[in-house]
This record gives sequence, C-alpha cells and structure tokens, in this order.
Amino acid sequence: DDVNDIVTTNNPGLKPQTAKSYDLSLEYFSEPAGVISVGLFRKDISDYLTSEISTVPAGFGLGEQYVGYQLRTSVNGGNAKVQGVEFNLVQQLNFIPRSVDLFTFKGNLTVLRAEGNFGGNTRLRSGEVPNFVHRAWNIVGEYAKGKFSLLARYNQQAPFLVGANANPNLATRNPQREKIDVNFTYRWRKEAQIFFAIDNLTEQPFYQL
Repeated sequence: DDVNDIVTTNNPGLKPQTAKSYDLSLEYFSEPAGVISVGLFRKDISDYLTSEISTVPAGFGLGEQYVGYQLRTSVNGGNAKVQGVEFNLVQQLNFIPRSVDLFTFKGNLTVLRAEGNFGGNTRLRSGEVPNFVHRAWNIVGEYAKGKFSLLARYNQQAPFLVGANANPNLATRNPQREKIDVNFTYRWRKEAQIFFAIDNLTEQPFYQL
C-alpha cells in the first residue's frame, strides 16, 4: 500500500492456535416463542494468533524501496485467557393485537475480559490484547405480516487494539463502530421469495486488521 506506506506479508511458519474452553449457560423459555439466557465462558488459548506491526528493515526481501514502511504480519504471540458473559433475549410482543400481526424483539450483549503473555514477563490486560473486542451488542426488530417480513438490526462494537508492538507509536486501534442493517422480504410463492437488503445503512467504515 504505497498510499499509506504499509507492507502486509504472510507468515508460513505459523503454528495452529489451540484452546481449552469452559462454558456454562442458563436458559429460560417463555410462551409462545421466547427465550432469556445468560452464559459464562472461559477460553485458555495457546499459540495465540495475533497481528504484529513493525517497520520494514534494511535488506527487506521484497526490495529496499519499502524500507521504513509499516510492516504487518501474523505471528504466534504466546498465550491468552478470555473470560466473558453473554446475555440474550428473544421475545414476541404479544401485547400488540394479532390483527397487526407478529412483532419480535431480539437483543444480545457480549462482554469480554482478556489477558495475554507474548513471550515476556508482562501480562497484558483487556485493552492491551490485540484483536479482542471487549464489548459488542445487537438489537433486532422483526415484523411479519402474511407474505411480507421486515427486519432492522443495530450493532455496536467497542474500539479495540489491532496489533501488538513494543513501540506505542506504531500501535493501531480500530475505533468504535455502529452499524444499521435493514432487510425486506416478500415470499412470492412457497419455493421462491424476493428480498431487498440494505447493509450498513449509516455507511460506517470497516477497518481491516
């Protein structure tokens, strides 16, 4: 990327990332078609895959013209531990008259706490562990009437660190992102339907890792 002075390379020496996972979930089902749930989980990750950001050195194999560019690649960073909680709600809105037809509300929230070790003696905390989004949530509204259905979704993702680097000046963070999607569907016949989808209505940019 000559515009932003960035070189991105693959790393064929990567080891597979492995994890031991522990999950606990409590669910309550309500009439006629609803669920409230809360889940706790923990993942102990080995050979954690992370992005590494550095500077292209002299003698770089792709050419001296890239010396001084930002260099991005993937590495096995060490180990990481992730703990989190998830809340989920799905509920039909029965207080709305059936003559208006069916409204359904959905919402979920995920909150993470992470720490990692990348080969040194320092334990990195949630905001310092690359590629971990510590909070994300969605709200979805659905409406169905006969052959027609409408879905609207709002998603928010907290800011997070992109890649590990010993130099804080080279650390990159993705900012908070908010996104709205809208979908219209018309079931023309049993085996066919027509749909129209607007993805990212607010045109929020997506930041690559």
